[in-house]
Amino acid sequence: MNAEANQKTELQVLFHFLKRYRMPLFFVSFTCAVLSAAISFMIPKEYVSTAVVFPPASLSLDLSTENPNFGYDIEADRLLQILQSKQIRDSVIKRYNLVEYYEIDKSERDWLSKTDKAYRKDLEFKRSTFMSIIINCQTKDPELSAGIVNYILEMADIVREKIYKQNVKLAYAKVLDEYTSEKAITDSLYLILKRRFSEVGVSDLLLLAPNAQLNFNLQQISNKNSANTDLSLLGAEILKYRFHLERQNEFEKNSKHIAKMLEYPISRIHVLDSAEPNYRKAYPMVTVNVIVSFVLGFLFTSIYFIIKPKT
Repeated sequence: MNAEANQKTELQVLFHFLKRYRMPLFFVSFTCAVLSAAISFMIPKEYVSTAVVFPPASLSLDLSTENPNFGYDIEADRLLQILQSKQIRDSVIKRYNLVEYYEIDKSERDWLSKTDKAYRKDLEFKRSTFMSIIINCQTKDPELSAGIVNYILEMADIVREKIYKQNVKLAYAKVLDEYTSEKAITDSLYLILKRRFSEVGVSDLLLLAPNAQLNFNLQQISNKNSANTDLSLLGAEILKYRFHLERQNEFEKNSKHIAKMLEYPISRIHVLDSAEPNYRKAYPMVTVNVIVSFVLGFLFTSIYFIIKPKT
């Protein structure tokens, strides 16, 4: 009974308070709401464009064709890092002249950091639970927002290919150098063997003989040219030539494979939704601002009248 009585008393006190101060409470709250609406209409409108993409499972176009699945968390994190990279950020700022858009004075020493800060404020990159990457851009122009997002996606593929092919170019240069060196050794050994074959009067077709038959062929040549004391070294020289020829062929095969990797494009980012201009403003949210201002005005006014008698 006491609890019910206390609750009834509290409600009576609250009702009496609202009844007593209803005019100032309503006036202040209404004024705050009107001011909030007026200020909201004065603030420049901003528009958001969004794109949703999935990373490919592999950089290789062949592997992506054989296994056309989307990438998982590792690939998503790597793509997210590329999208947020300074290389892409600088390219976007330069292409769309964002320094002028943000009205930043280049004569200031920290104009670069101010531009980066404004860029990071307008761009949002996040990974969803489905391993997709969501890109949001909010600017004062809906077409600018969409253009920036789509350009970032375009640049991401360019940067991915550049990073990938930088390493491939290093590998190609290395294997090409190995092939050139090995070919020089092989050509030198061939000239020596050709001269030796001429001395003993045999054809250089001997180089094509299988290893198992090579000793037999050399024995027959030795019987015919018993006076030639250097003939015993010919077999070792042929085997040495074959060894370097096999290495040369292997390096040549690798160089052609890597050259093909340089020529072929890499797998592209899977674009689920590209960015389109959205002409519905995302900021300021007038309705939300008015409601919040009305509630805050009511609360602060109530607090003022509650503590006023105590002061």
